[in-house]
Amino acid sequence: NKMAEEDKVALRNIRRSANDDIKKTADNEDEEKEGKEEVQDLIKKYTAKIDEIAKDKEKDLMTV
Repeated sequence: NKMAEEDKVALRNIRRSANDDIKKTADNEDEEKEGKEEVQDLIKKYTAKIDEIAKDKEKDLMTV
């Protein structure tokens, strides 16, 4: 579980960095908003994967 939390922190840092880059390079507000939404969708996807892996790992440990 500790690794899952560390991974989630890493994702938040990646999101912050990506959003900063989007803000710097976007030509207008709509482009910036769209870019940030895409980043958020990816973060949600990978957070769900982390949760799934952590849950499976916990289940494996409980059955031993």
